[in-house]
Amino acid sequence: MKELKTILFPTDFTEDAAQAYTYALKVAARTGATLHLLHVIEEPFDFATRVEETVEALVEQAEGRFETLVSDARADEEIDIQIETHIARGEPYGVINQKAEEVRADLLIMGTKGESSLKRILYGDVTSDVILDTQVPVMTVPVNSKEPYLDRFLFATDFRSKDMEALQATVTLARALDAEVHVLHVSEKKDLDVDLRFRGFKDLVTEKIAYDSMFFHHIEAERFSKGVSNFLEEYPISLIILIRYKKVFLRTLLWANNTQELTYHTHVPMLVYIPESL
Repeated sequence: MKELKTILFPTDFTEDAAQAYTYALKVAARTGATLHLLHVIEEPFDFATRVEETVEALVEQAEGRFETLVSDARADEEIDIQIETHIARGEPYGVINQKAEEVRADLLIMGTKGESSLKRILYGDVTSDVILDTQVPVMTVPVNSKEPYLDRFLFATDFRSKDMEALQATVTLARALDAEVHVLHVSEKKDLDVDLRFRGFKDLVTEKIAYDSMFFHHIEAERFSKGVSNFLEEYPISLIILIRYKKVFLRTLLWANNTQELTYHTHVPMLVYIPESL
C-alpha cells in the first residue's frame, strides 16, 4: 500500500457501518486522505412502473443521511478532511470494486457485524467477496469493536516474498497513527531452522525499516489461528494485519463456525493487504 491519499467507505447507514465510519474518519484525519462515502442502491424487485419512483425515494433518503454524516464530521474540530459522497445503483460488490478503481482508492474501510462469520456483514456477504477479490487493501471493522485508538498493530508473517513490502506499508500507517507494530510469526515447533529464519527476517527488517516502536515475537502453536488467538490473550491488539495470500486463515476467518480460537475477531478490526498492490 502506497501513501494513503484516498479512502473509500461503503455504507448502508446501519449501526454496523456507523462504527466503521468512526475509524474511517480517524484514519483519514491522521493521514490527510480524502474520504469517499459510497452508498449502493440495489435494484428493487418491483413492478417496472414503480422502480424509478422507488429508486428516487431511496436516493433522496441517502442524500439526507450523507448530509448528516458530513455535518457531524465537520462539527468535530479534530476532523479536518475532504469528504466526497457517491450514490450508485447496482449490485454492491461490483459497484464497490468499480468505485474503488474510479476514485483510485488506496484503502477500503467496511463494517461487519462482529460475528465469527464475515458473511453476515454490511451487505450480506459483500465484505468477504471484496476481501478475497479486490486489488485494494481492505480494513474491516466489527460493530462491537472498541473506540478507534488504532495504537497497537499485529502484523502476521511467514516470511513470504511480499511481507517486507507489507510491513513497510504497515509502518507507514503506524507512523501516521502513532502506533506500535508487533511482528508475529507462528510455527508448529521452534526448531533451529525456523529460529534462524525468524532471526534473519528480524535482522533484515531492522536494517531496512527504521521504526522504534516495532517489536518481534515468535511463538509455537499447532495452528496459525490458534497462535494468533493465544498472542491476543496476552497483548491487547487494536488492528490485525494480514496478507491475502494467507488463504487458509482468511477463509477460516470468513466462513468458520464460532470456535473459541477465533472469538477475538468479534471485536478486533482487520486490515488485509493485497500482494499485487504492494
